Amino acid sequence: MSFYETLILTVPHLTDEEQDQIAAAYTAVIEGQNGTVRNVDKWGKRVLAYPINKITEGVYTLIEFTGDGKVVNELDRKLKIDENVMRHIVVNQDHDIKLKARAEAKAKKKQRPVKVEAETPAVETTPAPEKTTEEEA
Repeated sequence: MSFYETLILTVPHLTDEEQDQIAAAYTAVIEGQNGTVRNVDKWGKRVLAYPINKITEGVYTLIEFTGDGKVVNELDRKLKIDENVMRHIVVNQDHDIKLKARAEAKAKKKQRPVKVEAETPAVETTPAPEKTTEEEA
């Protein structure tokens, strides 16, 4: 089983109850395909960067879940059919987790312990030889 997250952008004219029903419907789809919902985060209404079908606002909902390819395929199919969903994306988080672990391992490798020696100057200084001039002799 892999970790996934899906971000759903729905039309803004729906009530809070209808938004909750949409989130519940998709969590039911995930659980119906033997997936496990880890978290549902409602981001609320936001202004879009560009209009979609002449709509300038949307309601965002993030669902984090675990499952296999069947869960993702069924969820994606249902999201494409729903008229209230303007856009959606499903992202596999396993790849990001592996990249993060690799970056942490690389950072640990760079942090080697520094050997501290007794305080000695890096360059030994010797007094310069005194110059004798012919006038002094």
